Amino acid sequence: MDKILTQDIAYTSGLYYKETITEEDLQGYTQIGPRAFECCSALQSVIIPEGITHISARAFENCNNLTSITLPKSILSIEYGAFSNCYNLQTAACGNNVQSMYNTYRNCTNLITAACGPNVIYMGNTYWNCYNLQ
Repeated sequence: MDKILTQDIAYTSGLYYKETITEEDLQGYTQIGPRAFECCSALQSVIIPEGITHISARAFENCNNLTSITLPKSILSIEYGAFSNCYNLQTAACGNNVQSMYNTYRNCTNLITAACGPNVIYMGNTYWNCYNLQ
């Protein structure tokens, strides 16, 4: 059975106010729900643990102080704009099993490195306006 981290859970558990979200913080969840951390100004770093398979639309959108994210091999899909408008995001590492991404890093104008595995089937506008991507 899927266990989804919702915005309500992020708020009430205090996760929404952390600078760093670690694997331990997200253990037991299988999905990060829509807008779970949207506009979280404190957030600087996210390490998502194995076992999470899906990141919903706009889950981390507008997290302006977010600089790095690490995604596990278990992630299969990343919905629309999951990390869009994270202007200070510099590094993003995806696991090898991501199959679908759409507008994932839209407007992440400071994104320098982003690694994705060979299994991506759909990547619509994933890096739109990522001018510094190398």
